[in-house]
Amino acid sequence: MFYYNKIDVTILGNYFMFDPNTFKLKVIFDKVKTKYDTEFYNDAIRQAIEGIAESIKNGKVMYIGNFYYYLGQCYEQLGYPEEEIKYQYKRAEIFLEILEREVLLTILRDLKGYWLV
Repeated sequence: MFYYNKIDVTILGNYFMFDPNTFKLKVIFDKVKTKYDTEFYNDAIRQAIEGIAESIKNGKVMYIGNFYYYLGQCYEQLGYPEEEIKYQYKRAEIFLEILEREVLLTILRDLKGYWLV
């Protein structure tokens, strides 16, 4: 099977480059969020870990902070040890800072700041 890094796409007269790796990360992130929102925390954890691995494998980190955030959320819901929860939120904070995702960083600090100290 042969995969392209980017695919030329024209839809309704608009041209853009479709990156399957980026799209895959978006799909994984949507699965994580859906699993979390429906309280399937263990499934969300598995998806988040897959998303982190895919991010690293493909060198695409745009969602990695989000994956770590949801890991922290799931760990918190499932009663994991405090150090594990803190570790995931801290990772999320680091990546959101690096990627200058100011809105998400503010949300993280406002909602989960007590885990970041």
